[in-house]
Amino acid sequence: MTPSKIERVKAKYIVRFVLGLVVSVILINNLAEVLSNSRNKSFYPTADLVRAIGDTRVYYLEEGKKRWVESFESFQAQGFSWDAVRTIAPEELMSLPEGDKITSASPVILAGEETRLPDLVPLSAEEIQYDTLNGRKILRFTSVFLNQGGGFLEVAAKPLTLSTDALKEVFQRVVNTNGTERLRLTGYFLWHAMHGHYHVTNVMGYMLEPADSKGTVISAKEKVSFCLRDDRIENSSVSAATRTFSTCTSTRQGVSVGWADVYSYSLPDQYLDVHGLTPATYRLLLDSNPKGSILENRLDNNRSIVIAYMDPANNIFNVLGKAVPLPGFSSFPDGTTIRSQSDNVAYVMFHNKKRLFPPGISTTTRGIVLPNSIIETIFTNNLIKNSNGVIYALNDKGYRRLFPSPDAYNSYGFNFADIALISEHELVLYPEAKYIRQTGSDIIYEISGNTKKIVNNISAISPDMVHVINIIDFNSYTTVDN
Repeated sequence: MTPSKIERVKAKYIVRFVLGLVVSVILINNLAEVLSNSRNKSFYPTADLVRAIGDTRVYYLEEGKKRWVESFESFQAQGFSWDAVRTIAPEELMSLPEGDKITSASPVILAGEETRLPDLVPLSAEEIQYDTLNGRKILRFTSVFLNQGGGFLEVAAKPLTLSTDALKEVFQRVVNTNGTERLRLTGYFLWHAMHGHYHVTNVMGYMLEPADSKGTVISAKEKVSFCLRDDRIENSSVSAATRTFSTCTSTRQGVSVGWADVYSYSLPDQYLDVHGLTPATYRLLLDSNPKGSILENRLDNNRSIVIAYMDPANNIFNVLGKAVPLPGFSSFPDGTTIRSQSDNVAYVMFHNKKRLFPPGISTTTRGIVLPNSIIETIFTNNLIKNSNGVIYALNDKGYRRLFPSPDAYNSYGFNFADIALISEHELVLYPEAKYIRQTGSDIIYEISGNTKKIVNNISAISPDMVHVINIIDFNSYTTVDN
């Protein structure tokens, strides 16, 4: 081998060595980053129990924060198990920011429990009628709540045999997908001497308030106790809709998935005092789990509303609308305006479906104010027609579009009776749609009459302006070149 060849081989090996060293440094840096990330707060599950090595204090990790379980009593009341507590390095625990402490009453959901919790939804008051009690006019009604969650509501206790009104701690059975369970303090069993059986406290709350006044309660019962059981099936389609709790005993009560607990208007405490009430429009509110003491997978759908004109002195109770946080359960006369509680978005009701109020018109003082949990369960009606019978489709932001062909309209299976007739004045308040895209595609087309062409620059097009349509509707437009 000549000296020049030897030098070339040496140079080749030096290059390989340097490249290998660089790669090693990169790998070491990547490994260090991985190890660093493993100690980052995002590494921890959102619902986990931990303690530092050498420390008995237990913390609940939630959304990257550590929440101290403040006492042994709180640990017991939550039904926590030491087997579920994970030990970590002290410096790892110290790196996490502090959150609110955990008390006996804190709603704590551990990993694996969220899909097995109940979801208690009140239906609107039923069998509403006036009555007289001790010389005062009262409003009686039947209250019903449904369990539409992923698991049963079950409470258990070992109360004493009692003969007078008394309280005994009661625990909610919380089941985990990993096969474990815990008993969490959720309230009390009340021996109700008048009823002759045990009730669970704080199951329902009832309120009456003027329809035009927020939060001005004029009659209320906030801590109504219930004897929990499966009274009637409301949703037989769910796989778990099997009757489990046919009676309410002194040791075990509950409501199965798909079943409802019914409390008749004829029972004690099923009324509100309305004596001397001024004739006006009122809201009758039914709240399930009003104190949040029962652990369930959501709490924003725990209110139903009956809006009614009331004149108790003349026994007048005219229902103007019912609002329930369940699809298909709300009902309002055609033309009623409803408004979202959080963002003031208003809708017009037609055949118990909602249509977005024309854009650009102030809606902050219009209509019946409802919680978002109810608004979102009301089906949408996006079909309108003018006095000449011309049919338009609205998108969810209120942009109107003509159907390009009868086949396009028929492809959706619409019910002709659901098409709302509106005036020309109202029609022009809905802006005309100029853009479409096919379901499942990101390509936007500009439409003109029955033609469409691809939009190359979509930077100025808001998604609110685009109609998302099916393939038959899409193909009814003739494609033209730009």
